[in-house]
Amino acid sequence: MHAQTSIEKNSISEFNAGKTIEYFSNGQGKSQGLKIHLKYPQSWKSLEGRHPHVLVDLVQPGNYVNALLMVRKSNDIFTKPEISHLLSKEGLNMFVPPNGSYISSNSNIQIEGQRAGLVNYTMTGKRMNRVFFSYSSAYIVIYQDYIFTLTFMVTNKIGESESSVKNRYDAIKPLFGQMFNSIVIDNIWE
Repeated sequence: MHAQTSIEKNSISEFNAGKTIEYFSNGQGKSQGLKIHLKYPQSWKSLEGRHPHVLVDLVQPGNYVNALLMVRKSNDIFTKPEISHLLSKEGLNMFVPPNGSYISSNSNIQIEGQRAGLVNYTMTGKRMNRVFFSYSSAYIVIYQDYIFTLTFMVTNKIGESESSVKNRYDAIKPLFGQMFNSIVIDNIWE
């Protein structure tokens, strides 16, 4: 698994060297009026999200890591008490999928002056005969009537141990914060 850890380090080096590409949502379609952009390493692929609410799937070479940008829009602007609840430890735990296990969270972060949260978790699943295991970090932002998440997943390859997945997750995790920190909510500046 040395090659995989090397790929993680290359992604971090690329980003730190400014070798990045920017993803822009244009407010159309799945973005439901939200205009945001973020940077990702130039060796990664950008794929249109296949599921509802998924704007883009950013994929590291070899599919070792991927990042999903998802947007949901509410009927009303979120109130301060609602935001406080959603970004509390209990609220962030609600973002862990049913087949996931909570690891940790942080409700004391901001992006573009907006309160945000982070929840880390593991997840198991099955598709056909393939059993998946992943370590994930989901950054959650609440802006007006939008909740958007940038979720990073480090998923096992066939035959890969959970400890190997954890090592890859730990190696790439600094990049997650850097990519999240590159987000600009264009609606704020219009």
